[in-house]
Amino acid sequence: MKKILLTIGLLFSITFYSQTGVEFVAKTVAVDKLIESGLNKFNGVLDEQQRQLFLNASLLTGIVKTQMDDVFSNVNMELDKKQIGVFNDLNNVQTDLERVIKGEVKNVNDMTLNLSNTITRLPFVHDNPTVTQAEVPVFTYSQNGRYTVRIRGINLNDERNYIVLNGKKYNNPAIPNQSTNEFHLDLNKKDLFSDKIDIMEIVLFEDKWFVKDEEHKYTVSYNVLPQKIASVCIYFETVEKVKVIGATEKDNVNKTAGSCDWSEETITFNRRNPNMKIDRSSVRIRETAQAHGGGDCSIDPNKITEFSFEGKATARKDCRPFHNEAGTTRCEVTWQEYYEEDKYVPLTQSIDLLFDSQEVVQLPKSTYKYTKVEVTYHNGKSFTSQEGRFDKNFLSFNYDAGRKQAYIAFSPSLD
Repeated sequence: MKKILLTIGLLFSITFYSQTGVEFVAKTVAVDKLIESGLNKFNGVLDEQQRQLFLNASLLTGIVKTQMDDVFSNVNMELDKKQIGVFNDLNNVQTDLERVIKGEVKNVNDMTLNLSNTITRLPFVHDNPTVTQAEVPVFTYSQNGRYTVRIRGINLNDERNYIVLNGKKYNNPAIPNQSTNEFHLDLNKKDLFSDKIDIMEIVLFEDKWFVKDEEHKYTVSYNVLPQKIASVCIYFETVEKVKVIGATEKDNVNKTAGSCDWSEETITFNRRNPNMKIDRSSVRIRETAQAHGGGDCSIDPNKITEFSFEGKATARKDCRPFHNEAGTTRCEVTWQEYYEEDKYVPLTQSIDLLFDSQEVVQLPKSTYKYTKVEVTYHNGKSFTSQEGRFDKNFLSFNYDAGRKQAYIAFSPSLD
């Protein structure tokens, strides 16, 4: 009996638990903080899909805060069934965003689709012109070119629809349709943005019978990047031949002469080690002894090769009166032999990559191989790739091994 009463009591408490505006507002604030944290984390660079998810989450909370102002102005009220449904949707969005920030989820396409569906089924949307998804490009405060903002939703077919970006109004130049509007923005360096998260306003019109047409306003966050997007560091190895010198080799060439005329002795010295070469600059000859008539030690520099050289000793008899003695010259020859080996030297070369820029990095002609590239974005995030060619993370990279050149380009379309 006690168990039955306890069960009924639990069911009663669950059934009649009520949520208030305080919890609703707290939940909305929590989601907004996650959006700000996410945009600061990704900052429009590291993953375009995740960036768009957070931008559209800001669209959801903006709609909720605008359309449910009765809850925000009366936080002590009890939520009705529809308001609790919105609260549960916000709770699900909060869970998804937390998982993305923690790195537990990489592919967020399903989350983005669910977010659009969440906006569509909000109880106050009905047939009102509603933005369910906003595609906002990456801006820089030194931008120069045409950019497109695309919004998707329901009942968007009014040619008066416009957006306000950085204080300027942009109309829809195309024929509007029910589900998509595009706004083309011609921006240059005079249209300076601040380097921070900013707010874009979307204004949609609804025709009304017998009353004034209604405007529906939506807001979505967007990112502004500095001109310097990233530092790119290329890692590579060069190769060069280095000499490994062996021990000093020694030999002799001598000459003894019994004539008053000069005579010589020439010897060809070959390398001692078959796998090595003679270091031609190391070949030396010196006189170690001389007797009587005189002499000389010499090497012909034109006959020194990597395989042999000639050493020569000259001498003559001492033919002065009363000195009838043979002349002797002794010469010592020294040289070094070496072999060559490849020396691999790891090096790096870095450049600053600017917004929408293209760079060609010429590596040294002695480059043996490309190792990897490391990209550090302006917000401190980085990634490393050992691929010689890739298009991801807003970076197009191609290493040409033949020319020893790296082609690097930044583009917001690469995610």
